[in-house]
Formats: sequence, structure tokens, C-alpha cells
Amino acid sequence: MAAISAGVSVPAAYWSGGASGLSQNLPTLVGLALAAAAVLAAPPDLPPVDHRSRRAAALTALALGVPMVVGSVTVFEVPAGGPELTASARPDPMFLLAMFAPLVLAFPAAVGLARFRYGAFLAVALGATSFGLQLYPYPLYEFPYDMGGHMAWTGTMTAAAALVIRLGLRLRLAWHRRQTS
Repeated sequence: MAAISAGVSVPAAYWSGGASGLSQNLPTLVGLALAAAAVLAAPPDLPPVDHRSRRAAALTALALGVPMVVGSVTVFEVPAGGPELTASARPDPMFLLAMFAPLVLAFPAAVGLARFRYGAFLAVALGATSFGLQLYPYPLYEFPYDMGGHMAWTGTMTAAAALVIRLGLRLRLAWHRRQTS
């Protein structure tokens, strides 16, 4: 997927701004190419090997890669001082990564926490810490792009989802035991 994204991104970047568009998006293109090289260099027998895990990994990569590629080759008109004055701007790829990565990875993290032996304890600790940071946000100001609040909110929602999933798994297990006995 990363190789395809890198290959498709070169003409899209050139189309969006010519040679200057290509040079502005060079860090994103190099990052995609390095990700593709790392994936292609990995031995094929590394986990995950089943079809479901590979599909989940591909969907996660697409959910992270597509917004970054589209956002980094898109030019927006932003206000530049007056009511009639605008300037062209591109979003920073690191801002896009910081915005979408917590959202994309929240559900897999919640499922992993729910299945972990001490997942309920860790989910409560994560939720309490994230919620506490929202109440006392001073440490969150240190994060670039003002993403501290976004990450704290995502952590709270991930913890809540993990507890709900864990409860559902426990209820399903109890129902299954009742059916078999």
C-alpha cells in the first residue's frame, strides 16, 4: 500500500504545483517510499499472517496514509489579513498525522486493552489520566499543533470503549458458558 501511495503521490504532487509542488511534498514522498521499502524488505512469515490481520493492517495504513497524501497535495485558501485577501497554504503533514493517528488507532487500542488480562485496570488508569489532563490542561500545552487536548480526549474515549468492549466480552463468555452447561 505504501509503494502504491508513493507511486500515486508523485504525479498528484506534480499536478498540484508543478516542480515546486513536488519539492514541497518531498518529505512526505520520501517517507512513503521508506515505508514501502521497509514493508517490502520484511520477511513474509512475520506476524500477522492470517487474512483478517492483514486486512486490518491494510485498512489502518490506508486510514493513515490517504488523509496525509490528500492533505499534503491540496492547496487551501486561507484569510491573509483582510476580508478580501487570501493566500495559498498547505497543511503540514505532521499536523495531519497528529490529527488522524490517534483517531485511527483508538479502536484497535481499545480492543487490545479489552482482551488484555489486566486491561480493565489499564483502561481505568488511561481514562483517569486522560480525563485528569483535560481538567488540568497545562501539560498539554507542550504538544505541538495544540494536539494535547485532542490526544487526551482520544485517550479518554479509548479507555471508555475498552471498558465497554471488555464488558461485552465478559457477557458473551458468561452467555456461552450458560449455553454449554
